[in-house]
This record gives sequence, structure tokens and C-alpha cells, in this order.
Amino acid sequence: MKKVNKADKIELKKAEILDALKRCLLKDVYSQISFNDVADEAGMSKGGVRHYFPTKESLFMGLIEDFFNTIEEEQINVIKAATKMSDKALLSTMYSIEKFLMNQDNVIIMMNIIIYSFEDNKIKELVRSFLRHHLQLFENLMKDLANDTNIDQNQVRQISRTIQVILLSTGIIQTLDPIEYDTNSMMRTVLSLLKMKI
Repeated sequence: MKKVNKADKIELKKAEILDALKRCLLKDVYSQISFNDVADEAGMSKGGVRHYFPTKESLFMGLIEDFFNTIEEEQINVIKAATKMSDKALLSTMYSIEKFLMNQDNVIIMMNIIIYSFEDNKIKELVRSFLRHHLQLFENLMKDLANDTNIDQNQVRQISRTIQVILLSTGIIQTLDPIEYDTNSMMRTVLSLLKMKI
């Protein structure tokens, strides 16, 4: 039987706490959630939670890093393979990312993070950092797909932001006002933006 080292145990315990926070966020808004709520949901003491996350801010920063890393990992995999993929394969892969972003539980968590960022500058900086890095992923993908060194950087940034807005807001809008929606069509639009001649 393989022994789990101390660092792995710490990461596992932090993941359990963050999963408990996610479950709490599905029941209540971030401002109403206490350490006791998270501890009860995680099946541990309040002191146990504070051992890993000493403040509510650090708890949410851990959640934000975990949540945004999940989004980025999926999108980085798409972007790494994008220049080698057929349009159909790229659409299929992008659809799995969109599925994550359109999941109602993920939308609720994201909305709580965004609202909290308006009240806490450290949280806002973490969200801003994710958004900028996320934007950069699309800018790099557009440049790779264009295979042209003389493209207009400002236009690349504008189109990349448009793609980012589409991908990040679709789930929010569909959660708040669901309609019959053709995700494949939206993904084809995103793909055409990525391949736009600049």
C-alpha cells in the first residue's frame, strides 16, 4: 500500500474543504456562509478549517484558484491541440469546456466569486489575473491559427475579449433565463472568430 506524503494529505484536506465550500455556495450566498457552515459541511471542526484557511478571504482565494484552474486546464488542452485539430474536433473539445461553464452549479459558484470580488480587493485581483490570463490564451490561439506575424494586436485583443465574454457569460445568461439554445452554433461562431482574418 502506497503511503501518502504530508504535502498530499494537506492538498487532499484542502480539496475536501473547498468541496464543502462549493456545496455551501449552492445553498446560500457567500456573505451568509460562515466557517462553521463550511466545517459542518466538511465534517470537521471550525479550527480544522482555519488550520488550512485562516481567513474567509483565504478560503475563497483557494476556491477561486481551484475553480479557475479547472477552467484554464481544459482550455489550455484545447489551445495546445487547436492548430492540429480539424474544425469538427476543435468544436467537440470546445463544447466540453462550454458544458463546464454552462453547468448551473458552476455558474452559481462563479457568480458568488464575482460578487465577492467587488467587496475585496485581493479577491478582485485574483479574478482579474485569471481573466487576463484567460484572455491571453485566446490571443495566443488566434495568433497561432492566423500564422501571420503582421496581425493587428489590438484587433486580436478585441476579438479575444469578445470570445471570452461569449464563453464566460453564456452559462450565466442561460441559468438566469433559459431558452432553447444551440450550443454547437455558438461554438461554431467562436471558432469563426478565432480563425478570423485580421
